Amino acid sequence: MRIFKNRFVARVFLTSFIGVHVPLLCAGGYVLTRSSGIDWMLLTVLTSATVAGTLGTIFFMHLELKPVISITRSLQQFAETRIRRPIEHRSDDEIGELAAAAEWAIETVDSLLRKLEEEARPDSLTSLPNRRAFIDMIAQKPLASLALIDLDSFKSVNDTYGHEIGDLALRNFSQILLSELGPSDVLARWGGEEFILYLCERDQENARAVLEEARKAIAEAEIIPQQQITFSAGIVAMSGDIDTDAASADALLYAAKKAGRNRIAIPRDTIEQRPDELLDYAPKTRRARSSTKTT
Repeated sequence: MRIFKNRFVARVFLTSFIGVHVPLLCAGGYVLTRSSGIDWMLLTVLTSATVAGTLGTIFFMHLELKPVISITRSLQQFAETRIRRPIEHRSDDEIGELAAAAEWAIETVDSLLRKLEEEARPDSLTSLPNRRAFIDMIAQKPLASLALIDLDSFKSVNDTYGHEIGDLALRNFSQILLSELGPSDVLARWGGEEFILYLCERDQENARAVLEEARKAIAEAEIIPQQQITFSAGIVAMSGDIDTDAASADALLYAAKKAGRNRIAIPRDTIEQRPDELLDYAPKTRRARSSTKTT
């Protein structure tokens, strides 16, 4: 059978051919050994019956194997092109079970691939990378700083102006913040009004300085009419575990919110300062601008 090792159908036909010819070989051997001579009529009948049986076997085996071949081609086509070729065979036997299993496998894999593709697409609102894309992108980058950013009192924006203006605020915020960052930094939407930022600065003070300039630019920009938009953030040095790093940055973000919002926190702040003393940049900046206007 080695000469047919890559042709399943040929092996099945050859096996069937040998099987149906065993009676002919036995009968022919018996006739040839008889002393009274060869019964040519009997041998002809047996030969004709065997040939007919062979042709019938080949025909019916082809019918039985046809759905198996179709299932194989459907799986192969899906694997190569992602085009789903319908599996039309339906029966209660083993081939029917094979067809159902193949259809389930194609449906499951296609659904998983679609989900992965959906997760890897840019965020539909801001056009920034989404969570899945961000994780994939920073996996290729050296460890640096990670910041979790949240818009301050954003719920009041939606409640006051409606979700359409809230969506506009998110779009404008993301574009302004992105313009303040370097080419190696990666900004993504983490979910809702939360954003996550990879800063190529490994030193946390330098990373905070970069983000502080962005914070000032956001506070001074007219993101939506008649409403100042600010953000708070927590920055950590990356450990390589995105879940741990994001959780640590989120804890610092919470500390910055608790300290009065519109400020940035790094781990050292929670050790050296009380929460209400965390980087009180925004009030000082505002007082300076107010004094300038007064004078």
